Amino acid sequence: LFDTQRTGNGHLIELQRWRAEDVAALVVASENATDLPENISERLYDETEGLPYLVVEYLNVLKTGAADDWTMPQTVHDLLTGRLADLDQTALQLLQTAAVIGRSFDYDNLWNASGRSEEEVVTGLGQLLARGLIREAPGTDGYALCYDFSHQQLRSVVYEGVHLARRRLLHRRIATALAVHSNTAPAGSIASQIGYHYHAAGQDNLAAEQYCLAGEFAQSLYANREALGHYETALALGYPSTVELNEAIGDLHTLLGEYNAALHAYESAAARADEVALAQLEHKLGQVYERRGDWELAESHLCAALEAGRPDQAARRALINVDRSRVAHRSGDPDTATDLATEALSLAEASGDRLAEALAHNALGILARQQGNPKEARDHLTRSLALAEEIGSESARIAALNNLARLHAELDDTAAALDLLEQALQLCRQRGDRHHEAALLNHRADVLHQAGQENEAMSSLKEAVAIYAEIGLEAGDWQPEIWKLTEW
Repeated sequence: LFDTQRTGNGHLIELQRWRAEDVAALVVASENATDLPENISERLYDETEGLPYLVVEYLNVLKTGAADDWTMPQTVHDLLTGRLADLDQTALQLLQTAAVIGRSFDYDNLWNASGRSEEEVVTGLGQLLARGLIREAPGTDGYALCYDFSHQQLRSVVYEGVHLARRRLLHRRIATALAVHSNTAPAGSIASQIGYHYHAAGQDNLAAEQYCLAGEFAQSLYANREALGHYETALALGYPSTVELNEAIGDLHTLLGEYNAALHAYESAAARADEVALAQLEHKLGQVYERRGDWELAESHLCAALEAGRPDQAARRALINVDRSRVAHRSGDPDTATDLATEALSLAEASGDRLAEALAHNALGILARQQGNPKEARDHLTRSLALAEEIGSESARIAALNNLARLHAELDDTAAALDLLEQALQLCRQRGDRHHEAALLNHRADVLHQAGQENEAMSSLKEAVAIYAEIGLEAGDWQPEIWKLTEW
């Protein structure tokens, strides 16, 4: 090659990384293209990151073997291994440490986990950069020194070359280094990373604690699906406080409209709960059955919650009676519903619990509207909204906004109703409560239809139906009451 270039009979062409469409074009043009899966181009691009040699080698293997076998071709493995052959021991150990950290890594964690001096780290990084094995990357805060492997497959080869004992040692060092760094980061923000490394180091008890912290952090950001994954990982790794963890898992499944899973989680928690925790879990079981429209089971669990709690807990009794009032109302017993809501308000005011008071006013507002008393309904619902805003309860605000919107729509004030519903929807989407979001969208569709905005109404209805279908699919059978939720 060099002789050819020196004599002027040839020149070197440096191949650039291919784009996704280039890889797709090569797949289409290859032999037996019709025998390959439809999405093979996307997977091929992801595996090779557009490096021409890797694309060709992977494609050759896929055409001659199983189309779903994505084992690294031996030719690719040999090529990447060859690039590591003449690294000195220090540089190789640094690269192995980096591979254990991940595709991306920063200088401080690499230094702390490697066990090398700072001078050795700087010299080794220089060698790795010069060989093109890693590249500099922008830090998340603009100051940290960060690096990436030049290719994920290279990182995989290096990681596989680290024997298990050293791999665990490095994971433990990295977890420790990240734990120190977490003192300057938002609480829980990197807990999942720490948990991953503790788990890989064989320290599942420490990993479980970190995954629980990660779940709490994600839940505080309303990243419900992510929080659920972290909590379930913590549970699988043996987190000791199973009652609290199963309850948190049940709360998240409830927001996601996954009611079978929520019931299972709450029941698992109730099996090991003490009396105080059992009262709260029975209450939540009743709330899930209410959402599903199973009034008898809802009432049964709510009454069990009353029996499990201490008689002097007026605020707790008020909250439970609010839900019992709503169940009685929805099952067609307005007199019992009114008695329970009135008692709930009295208990809430006596205990000074603002949330219970807000929810009791909300329940009485629903009943007053149904009984044809719009002024009384407005007074109760306005008071409920003010209390909810005062204490910062988003769930209570959503309920009051929805019911006020229903009252305004019945009074033909559709503009005010739509404004209230938009506020409720914004809060509901932030919380990630899928079932209530569907109910609000369905309500908005009715008000838009009432206002003569047919296209907007149809669009809102389609959004609602899509969510209802997801909830119904999770339930496993047809449950019409899920679709009938209008007020809560």
